[in-house]
Amino acid sequence: MVKSPLPCYLFLVLIGVSSCFGDAQQFKPVGLAATVEELQQAAAEGSNDEGGSPFFMSRPSSNYRETCSMTPSQRCSLKHLKRDTATLIFPGGESRCISNSNKLYAFRVFPGSKKKLHITFQGGGACFNEFSTMSKTMCITDVTATPTKGIYNRTNPKNPFRHHTLVQVIYCSGDLHVGNTARPYGGIVQRGFANARSAISWAEENFHQKHLKSLVIGGCSAGSLAAQMWSKELLARFRYKKAVVLADSYVDLFAGHTQQKLLLDNGVCTTPLFSGKMQDSCNAGNLSVHDMFMDAMTSFPHVTFAQINSKADATQMMFHQAVAMGSGVPPDFSNG
Repeated sequence: MVKSPLPCYLFLVLIGVSSCFGDAQQFKPVGLAATVEELQQAAAEGSNDEGGSPFFMSRPSSNYRETCSMTPSQRCSLKHLKRDTATLIFPGGESRCISNSNKLYAFRVFPGSKKKLHITFQGGGACFNEFSTMSKTMCITDVTATPTKGIYNRTNPKNPFRHHTLVQVIYCSGDLHVGNTARPYGGIVQRGFANARSAISWAEENFHQKHLKSLVIGGCSAGSLAAQMWSKELLARFRYKKAVVLADSYVDLFAGHTQQKLLLDNGVCTTPLFSGKMQDSCNAGNLSVHDMFMDAMTSFPHVTFAQINSKADATQMMFHQAVAMGSGVPPDFSNG
């Protein structure tokens, strides 16, 4: 018999705006600080096909710090990264941003303790139909600048995660980090699942054999929904003494049956993120983020799950309206 997860579930409501543990830098496109050509050069020069210590390119004037490109012989391993220095890792493979002008994808690592791991999913809107995508205003489309505040401030003694190795799953696919689809407009391809898997695989490669003292799974805004959907998979992949899932600033409240359709259209049902009854539910267009999050809580009753949310989050309200209007349903809170 599975213990009820409810004693380990917390929901905090904050009065004010979004409670994301970052700062405005998190949503500033890296293109404002570095050109596409610079990123391409960074990805090229960050590789070392001969193996051994990777070549890092320091760019003091830019916002992406250092880089490393993964190859079959160069894994950009944790032991070669500078502690507490943000490093962009370009995984290659199927990973890519939604933007056709700059498809290069990277995830970001802040090296810290080898016994403490924090995986966080970046937020940045959603592009879920032709208008939201082609308007280029509803989701981040490129790798973003290095955040420096909140959980990313490694020198702040009030930051409870400052000693963790932090893996930031950068968001530039507009699909809540779970997409696997090619759209019939604008040559748009969304590979959020592949992007997230590349960062998670790197973390697993560097931490799988370790029994972690602490595992933290988090996410902000769109990344909050991703943390809820990925939590079961991540909790099953690592060994740990203590784990917590912290979903920050997005509750899975959508109008009507819109979130189920959104997930189906994103191609999440074609990914190996779940199986069995959850897979059947997804294929039938009935799977919700709530279903996945509750499944994770039931499967891991001794893990602490928490949501932090504000009483009046303008971003959530805007996307609630946008998804409803784009789907042709009343903007209520029936949630399917």
